[in-house]
Amino acid sequence: MKVLRWMIAIAVVALTVPALAEPVTFAGRTIFYITASAAGKTPAQRVAEIDSRMIDILGETSITPAEVVIKKTGADRSIYVKGHLFAVATVADAKLAKTTVDKVAKSWRDQLAKNIDAMHLLPEQVGPTGRRK
Repeated sequence: MKVLRWMIAIAVVALTVPALAEPVTFAGRTIFYITASAAGKTPAQRVAEIDSRMIDILGETSITPAEVVIKKTGADRSIYVKGHLFAVATVADAKLAKTTVDKVAKSWRDQLAKNIDAMHLLPEQVGPTGRRK
């Protein structure tokens, strides 16, 4: 029965994450997925930009979830961390997710805010669940 549940869970994920989706990860934890090309960049290129920004942002001494904010940028929504651009949720991302750009941005922001504490931990401080020991 457990195997059947896992097979169903895997099938649901496969149906909800487009084939070209690229994960935004940190410390082995997927924060969210980039699903669409935007501004002439593939999902993989967009993730590479986010990874680069993440390194700069994590140089900040402390970041709280309240410092992860969404700003409207035309039809898109930009996610900022302590005033630094982190990611841009586009209309194309929303279209592929069959939702609105506001909902995509809020989901990404919420996942980032939820995981921001773990992003500042040293490897020896991270427990098996990916949270602080």
